[in-house]
Parts: sequence; structure tokens; C-alpha cells
Amino acid sequence: MNDLDFARRVSEPVRVLYAEAKRSRHQFPRNTLIAARSLASLCCDILRTDAAGDWPVGLDDKIRELGRAHSINPGTRHRLDQLRRWGNQAAHPEAGMVDATQFRGLAGQALDVVLELLETAFQVRHVGAALPRYEIADEDPYVLSEACFRAVIENSAPDQYLVALTLQAQLSAQIAHAKAQPDADAQLLALEVATRGTEDRVLDLLRYASDAGHPAARYKYGLALSEGQRGESMMAFGRHLIALAASDDDIDALAWCGRDAMFGLHDNPVDYARARQYLERAAAEDHPMALTLLAEIWRSGLGVAPDPHAAFKLALRAADAGYPSAQYEVAFAMARGEGTEPDQAEASKWLRRASDAGLSTAQYVVAKSILSGEMAGTQEEVERLLKDATRTVTMAHLDLAELYMQKNDLRQWMDAAVMIQHAYERALAENNEKVTQRCLTMAPGAIARLEAAHASLPDELATDFLLARFMFDEERKPYPDRGQRIGRWIDVRNELLRVRHTGLPAEQRLMRELASGMGAPAPRAAIDVRPAVPEPVAQRVTVAKVGRNELCPCGSGKKAKKCPCPVNRILSR
Repeated sequence: MNDLDFARRVSEPVRVLYAEAKRSRHQFPRNTLIAARSLASLCCDILRTDAAGDWPVGLDDKIRELGRAHSINPGTRHRLDQLRRWGNQAAHPEAGMVDATQFRGLAGQALDVVLELLETAFQVRHVGAALPRYEIADEDPYVLSEACFRAVIENSAPDQYLVALTLQAQLSAQIAHAKAQPDADAQLLALEVATRGTEDRVLDLLRYASDAGHPAARYKYGLALSEGQRGESMMAFGRHLIALAASDDDIDALAWCGRDAMFGLHDNPVDYARARQYLERAAAEDHPMALTLLAEIWRSGLGVAPDPHAAFKLALRAADAGYPSAQYEVAFAMARGEGTEPDQAEASKWLRRASDAGLSTAQYVVAKSILSGEMAGTQEEVERLLKDATRTVTMAHLDLAELYMQKNDLRQWMDAAVMIQHAYERALAENNEKVTQRCLTMAPGAIARLEAAHASLPDELATDFLLARFMFDEERKPYPDRGQRIGRWIDVRNELLRVRHTGLPAEQRLMRELASGMGAPAPRAAIDVRPAVPEPVAQRVTVAKVGRNELCPCGSGKKAKKCPCPVNRILSR
């Protein structure tokens, strides 16, 4: 007996879902995690002991009911919670903050956990029967090619949907990689040429699956149409497809329709009652946006009496589902006692979980809490957290710059200067007056310390120092546009190459500008700018062939065959 046969012994629906989860593991790991979550829900139905009472639809509520009825032990509950969280992260990767590369490893773990759950479910379904021994069947290495065949040749809607998502994920990964390159614009242009038509192929596959009635494909294709990806004339039809998907209980479509009704989007009237109906159905399956909007309805009393406690319970549910932003929200609610009793210890735990998941705002708060002594941690941890937080938290640049300026490391002082300018530029774009003023306060002192240390800079840091200093004006205030300053830096150096050692007034002017007005003589790095030295041109030398018995041309007086000189070795080749 193999694992697929064992799954059939539990139930036929379990076998079908388990086979899909296993088949998708390597090529479609997100699909494996979503299927594993559905398997957890089926296992809950099997583990249910009270068949007479009401039974919830959502996995979270099922797990709670089993816990209240003492139908599961802590180990089984932990496994159910694991599959629930992993499935949520796979279904909503943008909210779960899980990198695509992590899904394959999680998929393997999820299948192991599923088998443990199936063993428990088997013992409940077949009371008194011995647990059968089974082997893990080999996995098919041609899953992707077979899925493509079924999608194109057999018009299989589920496979068309999976292949479309795979193409979309590959394209997104390529775009992200191109954006991270130094020549991002050129890379994106080349990628656009190389992948021209890929988006149309994705939409075509979604359309075929949508036409066949696949709910998730209907939502995805409808969303693309509603955003104008196939022209303004198709936008209304896209919204119609989303409504059809919602009528088939597609979770994303339900959340979309709930938001539509809550805010009165797309010329629809605001209808809080209808919004709540949609959002409650989506929230039952842990949809992050549905949980967030539903919490806002209760917090603000939109069509209902305000209920902070109900809002907190929904936020806690989202946090427990594995969404870092909700974990951060719960941490602050617990710290302030909003909708619940204040609990600083529990608030710190949720804050740590959000930080460990990679939420920048949580990482920044944890770093500041360690610095203030409110939380335990090391200086190295603070630096790491602040570095990670700089992705989205502008103030983190300045706190990290202060830490660097406290060290006796000239390289880190220059890094601090770069951070101050970057924070200033970002703060201006965000209209953040507080950060802007802090940048203007920190910059003069930091730049003055760098200037004072310039004389002792090693040669390899001199140019880096000049470039860092070039981001600040003569009053040591940061410039608002780093890209513009780098462009000017290149222009000044190129102009200086043309007039170097000419004694012209332009030479001194350019050197002073390159040194950011620090005074004459200019720093060493500016003086070290030299015109390019042309490469020497190699001239071809021809030498007549010398016989072995003739005198060697080196002048030794020996015959060529006896002379050990290098000339002889060359000539005798």
C-alpha cells in the first residue's frame, strides 16, 4: 500500500485532494499548501464527534469547535494550525510576507503534516482498526509538462489556471530581478522585449478557464478586465465575472465584492449590510482584507453599533492566521488596551512575531524597544533590525546613522551620511516634516566629523568620501535629489579630465565643486583625477630564420643550437 491508497482508506475526497497536493509539490508549491489547508478542513469534519450540532464552515472555527469539545489533543491542534497558516500564506503571499522561494520547502513539510493528520483521521473513522503500513509513492517529475499538455490539448480548466499563475509568477520574478539591477531601466526594457506577449498568454489561459466556469480563474480574469488590461469597454464585464465568482463562493471575489459595497465603488451605493455579508463569508476562510475590513466595520460602527471587542477579535483572528500586519495591530491593541485588557507581555510576543516575519514597522519598533531597554536584545540585533526596517521606515535610516556615528569606523560614518541624505529625500517625497527637520539637524554635525577625519582617510576611501560629501551643499545640508547629484558628479569629473594640468580657471572651479566647497587645495581624491593613459600599441617584429649551425644573433659567438639565450629559444620554435 502506498500513501495514495492510504488516503483513499480515509475517504475518496481526501485521496483526490492529497493526490493534487502531492502532484503540485515541486512545480506548484503554493497549490500544495492551499490543498493541504483544504485537507485540514476535511480532517476536521472527520474528527468531529458531535454530528447533531451546528458545524462551522471556516477552518479556524472548526479547529476551535474541536478544541472546545476536547476532540483533539494539543499535537493535532498544532498540526491543524500549521496547515491553516501555511495555506493562508500561500493563498495571500502579499499579506503573509512569505518569499516565493520558501514555498517549496513549506510544501514538503505540509505533506508530512498532512500524513500525520490522515493517520489520526483513519483511527477515528475506523475505530479499533490497526493503522496500515504504507510507503511513499514516487513523485512524477513531468508534472509541469503534463499540466501544460492538459491545459492546451485537453482544455482542462484547473490546469489552465495553474499554468497561467505559473507564467505570471515567473514574469513577476523576472521583473523584480530586473528592478534590483544597477541598470534597472535597460534591464526592464530588454525584459519587455523578451517577454512580449506573455501577459496576453496569461490572460488567454485565464479566459479559457473562466469560460469553463472555474471560479478562481473567473475572479483573476475579471480582475484583470476590471483594471482595463483589455480595454475600457471590457471593464464592466470584468466586474460581472467577479460577481459570478463570488456567487460560486470564491474567497477573493467575496472579499472584493464586500469592499465594493463597503465603500460604494464602481458607481454602486454604499451598503454596509451587504458588505458585511460578503466579508463574513470571506473572513470565515481567513481572507486578510476581509478580516481587516470587517474589523473596521465593528470598530467604527458602520451600519452596526460600535464594538471594539468584536474588532479586536477579528484582528486577533487575522494575527493567528499568520498575517504580520495583523500581528502588529494586535500588539498595539494589547499594549493600549483597545478592545481587550492591557497585556504588555503578550503584546511583546505578537510584536516579535510580526518582526520575525519581516514586517518593517514591527522591526523598527522592536529595535527602538531594545534601545530603550523595554525589550531584551543585543546591539547587533538592533543594527540588523534597523537595516531591515529601512526598506519602508524612513526614520530607521536616521537611527541607524546615529548608531554608525557612535563607532570609530570611517566607512560607517560615510554610510551614515548616505543614509541621512536618503532619508531627507524620502521625507520630502512623503511630506514628513518631522523626519525632514531631523535630517537637517543631524547632517551638519555628521559631515563636519567626516571633513575633520578626511586627512587620515586611506586612499581607497578618498573617492567614496568625496561622493558622500557631494550629496551635501557647502552649508552641509543634504541635497533633495541623489540621482541628480550623481549625474552632476559624473559631469564634473568628465569636464575635469579635459582641463586637468592646464592651469585654466575652469580647473580650479571644477576641483572646488568636486570637493563640495571645502576649500583649496582640493582633497586628494580630486587631485588624483587623471586623464586616461592610452594603451601602448604593440608593434609586430619579424626576424629572419637562423639556421642551427649559424652563429646566434645574440652576439655570444656560439652556434644557435648551442646557445642557451632566450632569443635562441624563440627563433628555434
